[in-house]
Amino acid sequence: MALDASELAASACETAGSEDFGGEAWQEGLERLVDALRGDADLNGIGAAFAGRELKQQLVNRLKIVAYSKANPAVTKADVVPPVVIVGHGRTGTTILHDLMAQDPATRVPLTWEVERPYPPPETATYDTDPRIDAVDMRLAAIGQVMPELQGMHPMGARLAQECVCITNADFRSTLFGTEYRVPSYMTWLLDTADMAPAYRWHRQFLQHLQARHPAHRWVLKSPGHIWSLGELLAEYPEALLIQTHRDPRAPAR
Repeated sequence: MALDASELAASACETAGSEDFGGEAWQEGLERLVDALRGDADLNGIGAAFAGRELKQQLVNRLKIVAYSKANPAVTKADVVPPVVIVGHGRTGTTILHDLMAQDPATRVPLTWEVERPYPPPETATYDTDPRIDAVDMRLAAIGQVMPELQGMHPMGARLAQECVCITNADFRSTLFGTEYRVPSYMTWLLDTADMAPAYRWHRQFLQHLQARHPAHRWVLKSPGHIWSLGELLAEYPEALLIQTHRDPRAPAR
């Protein structure tokens, strides 16, 4: 598939059977990202094909979530209890803290499988046995075979907690793209000038979708990417509890 924003959107609409993306704010991020992938990243054919599939899937996920919300209007009216949000920089223990807090049965974290494959929304009765869990684990195992060192750097698994950058991917305002691809022009826009408010509106809608059939008492969220947009985060969740982790960069790792 060609790395073209319009073609990706059209293909996603055909796959999802819908043309309603829930507004147009996402378009600027997609266009800037595609421009950077075609220019800065200097992808080969395999890389371009991989990127195209990834971006299309994000568009399909968005279309399906919007369609579900339109068919079930109570979903977007449901409250999202002010979340706990871990906002420390990378390599400061954010992942282990997120996983530790996930052990509290009174909290819920977004799991990798439901973030990657959010439609239909997960259900309480099958939350631990949903077939998407095995499908995502198989995909991650394949990545591990190609890049075995990655698992040692950052644990991956369908049932492990996932970061918010994988939620805002579908609004195309996410620091994750900068870790996957060499896209400095996109990252400059994202960190310096992008309006992040739409990303957090989409973030809320995503959480509402995930809790539609499997209620959450309180979400515990995490992403080092939040540190660059705390104003927009708190505008969307004004009563959120922020946790910033720290590590002395002069101290040797243990």
